[in-house]
Amino acid sequence: MFVDLIGIFLTVIIVSPRYWFIVLLLSFIESAFTVLISMALQSSITEVVAGGIFTTVTGSFNNN
Repeated sequence: MFVDLIGIFLTVIIVSPRYWFIVLLLSFIESAFTVLISMALQSSITEVVAGGIFTTVTGSFNNN
């Protein structure tokens, strides 16, 4: 799991610098939720880049 600081910074600017703590908290919750859902659905994730609204998830979705 990687953290994209520029993406999180841009998210804080877009939302509002006044609510920076809430943006960081929601970014963390969203990344954890993505990983937990993928574990529940038994899909294999190879990379998660947490970047606020610019979060990406890469995985190999081959069911062997």
